[in-house]
Amino acid sequence: MNSPGKATSDSKGRLRKHIEKLSNDIGIRNIENLHNYEKLKEAADYIYNSFKELAYEAEKYEFKATFNGNDFLVSNIEAYIKGDSKDTIIIGAHYDTVKRSPGANDNGSGVACMLEIARQLAPKNNQGRRPEKSIRFVAFPNEESPYSYDLTHHSLDTSRKAPKAAHRGPNMGSIQYAKQIKAQMENGEINVIGMICLETIGFYSDKADSQGFPDFCSLISKWCPGKVTRFSPFKCFPQLRCGAWVFKCIYPTTGNFLLFASNNKSAGFLNDCYENFDGNIRTGGFPKEKISLPPCLVGDLGRSDHKSFWIHGMPAIMLTDTANFRHPEDYHEPSDQSDKIDYVSLDEVTVNVELMIRKMIGYVSNVEDEVVLQQPSSSRRQSPIMIRSKAKSKTSEGNETWTQPSSSDESMQLLRGVKKKGKTNKKVK
Repeated sequence: MNSPGKATSDSKGRLRKHIEKLSNDIGIRNIENLHNYEKLKEAADYIYNSFKELAYEAEKYEFKATFNGNDFLVSNIEAYIKGDSKDTIIIGAHYDTVKRSPGANDNGSGVACMLEIARQLAPKNNQGRRPEKSIRFVAFPNEESPYSYDLTHHSLDTSRKAPKAAHRGPNMGSIQYAKQIKAQMENGEINVIGMICLETIGFYSDKADSQGFPDFCSLISKWCPGKVTRFSPFKCFPQLRCGAWVFKCIYPTTGNFLLFASNNKSAGFLNDCYENFDGNIRTGGFPKEKISLPPCLVGDLGRSDHKSFWIHGMPAIMLTDTANFRHPEDYHEPSDQSDKIDYVSLDEVTVNVELMIRKMIGYVSNVEDEVVLQQPSSSRRQSPIMIRSKAKSKTSEGNETWTQPSSSDESMQLLRGVKKKGKTNKKVK
């Protein structure tokens, strides 16, 4: 039995296994046609069985989706850990793909991360302890357009952009699930603290100018037609009309970070997640950035299942590598293959998201140690982690003693699980 949050040496291998299964073995999965639909069902069965293998009470919530005049029975797959209160955090990822992509990164990476976190948080791997808050893991179908809506129905998204986008219809798994959860909230069954959407999180680069950005000015002009270009700086300097420079003034141009994104109504939940990311690490750690915008400026920040929860009045955020703004050559293309994934970084992200969730659901009450980080090194993958036990050991002079991991694998182990009180640190073999 694993200690709470303790990493095994092959967590990276399990992430690779999940992604290769979804993208290589199963491949394109959607409701475009009967063949692709069978692949979608195969992916759903794989996720469901993965939850069952971890001894979860997994459920399939089936509903009808209509596309091109054909009806398909698709499933939201849910597994949960019941906490001591009705407060609940939802972790979600979509498992479908676009028409011609095997979807290794979009969104095999998100599903793999969710399944690995579910493994680490499974009660059987945590001495059967219950967290303070409940947690639900959910895999959604039909996030991708055009399968996310049915042209015979109106979109459930009532924002000003919705009529053109024709997104968020009854085919979308997260729309169906958010509606179900809202009903449970109104009945007093649960209280959703927030939803975390894992969306395309497997690509990172340390190359200069590897991070792209949306055109902020173009985004504003959709809501204020003509006003942006009439504004004097843009009139005098036409080159400023390309609004990517707005984001470049704020965010890194190197695409090695994880982005936390939300609307302004979810800003409180976003900040809680952002501050708890990296577990107990105080400085440095995996690069992260955050953004929260008002609904009229959300634009690309709403391009996944978290927006379905916004529509139903719940806080929700998206964790992403920014998708087409970082790897446009592979996004929604046949080249979105498993060998393009940065498994080292994906493993680090998964570790830190797990620790973030542990803190937020109160699943760390028995962890005795405190993780601190020395001055961060130049590489995010080589930060020297050190452990200090609350049961302090003393030198002959009365000073506290410290131990430093001897390998990167041990550093990853210490991120997830720390030694028990009164025991000495052991190297990972």
